[in-house]
Amino acid sequence: MAKVRKYYISISGTARRLLRKYYPLFYNVYGKVLEKMYPVKARNGEEAKKLFKEQYPVVSIFYEIVAEKLEIPFQKVLRAYPAYPAF
Repeated sequence: MAKVRKYYISISGTARRLLRKYYPLFYNVYGKVLEKMYPVKARNGEEAKKLFKEQYPVVSIFYEIVAEKLEIPFQKVLRAYPAYPAF
């Protein structure tokens, strides 16, 4: 059984680049919300992305808007960074 670890959820690099290129005004207004790292405890990165939507419902709306504007899946907009690397 996998150990529960702490992950930080933020916007993925691809989504960030596309958003800055095609929607710079949206990024300038909501960039601080999208760039912030949100802590989530989960067993792996995929589970952390799913739990993020439940734990931060208001913030996840911004990421859903980004996914809709860029026409990419919601899971591709998020990036899960492990708080501590696995050794």
